[in-house]
Amino acid sequence: MSQWFWILGRVLLLVGAAASVNFFHHRYEEMVKALFDVKSACPYITRLYSIGRSVQGRQLYVLEFSDYPGIHELKPVLTHCTPYQQLRSNVSKSLTFSVEPEFKYVANMHGNEVLGRELLLQLAEFLCEEYRHGNQRITQLIHETRIHLLPSMNPDGYEVAAAQ
Repeated sequence: MSQWFWILGRVLLLVGAAASVNFFHHRYEEMVKALFDVKSACPYITRLYSIGRSVQGRQLYVLEFSDYPGIHELKPVLTHCTPYQQLRSNVSKSLTFSVEPEFKYVANMHGNEVLGRELLLQLAEFLCEEYRHGNQRITQLIHETRIHLLPSMNPDGYEVAAAQ
């Protein structure tokens, strides 16, 4: 009997979590507003920029998450020296620098691909909210990685598909 209560509790928890997420299809103007909303909610860790325009003149917006948005950071890396380097400099480790890792998610390459666009908008909201709430894993991710989200590579095709 207690197993059924445990299962019922888990289902109710999932339903409650799903009810707090706002699922609907964002047309272009709504998508842009959602991006600007995330940018204004987390201004210190986000940057909104355009990589150009679509054929019909719509901006292709990218939302970047980073502890220093817009800046390519050099991170110090301590590496072990080769035996030859150790003989020459009499040290076993050396300090080098590498660029902070970054990745880009691109969605909505074809007009009727809705799910990717919505998932990236949800991801942007999630990253912002969790960072603001002090989620340690999200904070570490944002501090150690540059994340670029392009929710719509083809906004013109999406608008044509949505109008049908």
